[in-house]
Amino acid sequence: MSKMTTPEILEMARETPPQCLQEYLSNFTPDSEIVPTATYIIQCKHCSGELFSVLERRVVWDAEATPTGVVLICRKCRARSNLFDMRRDGYDGEHGHHDFIHGPEIEDILKDENGREYVNVEVRASFTYNNDLADLQADATAFNKRPQDFFDWFTLDVKCAARWVATVWECECA
Repeated sequence: MSKMTTPEILEMARETPPQCLQEYLSNFTPDSEIVPTATYIIQCKHCSGELFSVLERRVVWDAEATPTGVVLICRKCRARSNLFDMRRDGYDGEHGHHDFIHGPEIEDILKDENGREYVNVEVRASFTYNNDLADLQADATAFNKRPQDFFDWFTLDVKCAARWVATVWECECA
């Protein structure tokens, strides 16, 4: 199997975004020509709304609340959808590496270091592919999935007050 190049990886991600974006409309922008990163500006699939409240999901297990994902609530139509869950999304999620994380779930509005809530914000999700995607095609075939679902890093940025705030939530997925 031949090694896929960065442009091939990004073209594949442009044509078919990762599965976790299925509940959203997304506008693709390539983010890097060195490390393949596919970035998407998120819109509500139900009303095309562009503003969201961002919630962090945590699971209480082993006496701690472990951050496991991000939920978005559209400010226009109030539709609520999971954006990312480390237990099922990305390389580790697709392989079941986090199946042991279970327990009561807690969701709270995500806040910055000063306690300001991320509500009424635009959202940008990035998926990084540090691994050779050609090697991941074997995994994708074995799990009956698509290679673009085996990203190894998820990053969430928000836009508030007319500027993008870099990395308000992230997860290493491999």
